[in-house]
Amino acid sequence: MKSILLLLPRFVPEIEAPVIMTLEKLCATMLQTFKKYSGKDGNSGELDQAELCQLVKNEFPSLSGSGKDEKAVGEVMKMMDMDGDKRVTYKEFAMFLAILSMIMEEGGLS
Repeated sequence: MKSILLLLPRFVPEIEAPVIMTLEKLCATMLQTFKKYSGKDGNSGELDQAELCQLVKNEFPSLSGSGKDEKAVGEVMKMMDMDGDKRVTYKEFAMFLAILSMIMEEGGLS
């Protein structure tokens, strides 16, 4: 997980106003985001490398400007693809986001 810290620019958005999103809405947003990108290859239950690349570029905009797009996407794919099948399931995606949020909470990306 430490290798992702080298690829992701330092970011933790400053929250000036209270966040108006319930955890329920956050979970729904995670699922909607996954479904938005998965399935372009006919398999809506998993992300392939191209779909993950689009997701990372669009949903992690700080990576897009880092100049490390290809390397970052490859590293993100390796970290999300916990079973090594070159595809990312929703379970793998959700677990990765949970781990990433823990790193953020610990100040690893700030």
